[in-house]
Amino acid sequence: MRKKLSIFIILIGIAVALYPVMEQVFAWYWQQKLLSEWENQEAIQDLGQLDELLLIEEGEETEKERTPLTPQGEVLGVLIIDSIKVRLPIISGLNETNLKIGISFLEDTTSFGEYGNAVVAGHRGHSHGRLLNRLNEVKINDRIVVSTSRGDYHYTVYNKVIVRPEEIHVLRTDRNEKILSIVTCEPIRNPTHRLIVQAKQND
Repeated sequence: MRKKLSIFIILIGIAVALYPVMEQVFAWYWQQKLLSEWENQEAIQDLGQLDELLLIEEGEETEKERTPLTPQGEVLGVLIIDSIKVRLPIISGLNETNLKIGISFLEDTTSFGEYGNAVVAGHRGHSHGRLLNRLNEVKINDRIVVSTSRGDYHYTVYNKVIVRPEEIHVLRTDRNEKILSIVTCEPIRNPTHRLIVQAKQND
């Protein structure tokens, strides 16, 4: 009996230890799945009604196999920052699940390509290059692309600041310019501030 109890306790310990790793695996899976679906979206749409029916069946199958990290919103596009090798899906809705998979779009802000301030937010993964881990390496004049079904929007970085969480004046909307603001935590561990990178859309 004691031997079985010891084995059970050891198994519980292993499961607890592996949980963070499994969570990252699920996050990586959804990140790659959403990017792949986005890249193939136009081809799928062009196949017509037959493919629409096939997509419904595929969606129903996926629903049954849903993981705990299923995206909680619509995929709006892809955030691309070549200077730090970032390529992440942008998902509507700010919630913890979306932040583990990609970038969350704050729905009360301006849409991409329109005058105002489009705000996205993301986590900084603890491992190098994960999510927005390297956002602090972005430099003024770096290029950022937001790729959507309506087209690609090209931006140039003009501002990078670290602020306290309550200092939200940086994100105020300017209706004279088309701004993209990327918000994440600073520092990576035990964050007390926010790192904000802002870019203006190229005309």
